[in-house]
Amino acid sequence: MANPYLKKYPTPWQRKMMLASLTAVFVVTLVGIVGTVIWLAGNLVGFLQPIQIPVAIALILAYLLDPLVTYLGARGYGRTKAIVALFTIAFFALAAVLTWIVPLISMQSANVAKELPAYPGRGNAGSDFAPAGRATFS
Repeated sequence: MANPYLKKYPTPWQRKMMLASLTAVFVVTLVGIVGTVIWLAGNLVGFLQPIQIPVAIALILAYLLDPLVTYLGARGYGRTKAIVALFTIAFFALAAVLTWIVPLISMQSANVAKELPAYPGRGNAGSDFAPAGRATFS
């Protein structure tokens, strides 16, 4: 038989406190777990950074060129032949662009090399950033 003079434990206030403290412990644990996962993800991204840009470019190109490959495949080419055709077209386009750009860069580099000895003599003459009343370096 239970003694009617003894109170029931835990009391309602004690139950609230235990629930609040347990909730706080679990919230702190959850925040710690989420913080650890974010920290690990950041370290993983930092570790994989050298390969992320090429992989991203490859994924974007695959996404953009897939409809063209599918179109060529539906027109009688096999998927492999369509991909080889696209790579051939891309190779020749890149070769054409390089054939056009490399001589321009070569000529501009030669002009800069030819004019380079004159640059130290100019100083900042004619510059908007030259302080007023000061002589330029010449």
